[in-house]
Amino acid sequence: MSAQDLLGKSHEELVLMLIHLRRQSAHLNEAIDAARAEMDEVAAVAQQQHHEEGRKMLADLQVSLEEFFSSMVM
Repeated sequence: MSAQDLLGKSHEELVLMLIHLRRQSAHLNEAIDAARAEMDEVAAVAQQQHHEEGRKMLADLQVSLEEFFSSMVM
């Protein structure tokens, strides 16, 4: 959505859009926190057990998280 798209919107529409965007942002932040917590948990288990599968899971999670962040920038 561009700034030009917002010019024709009423105050109420803009407020509702802002509320929606803030809710989306909160949900995304929760997802980010959950992904980081999962990565930390997998890293701890892999480190303690010298577990190759855990290290692979961690690498996969890191790639997924990086892809997520790069999609958020666009």
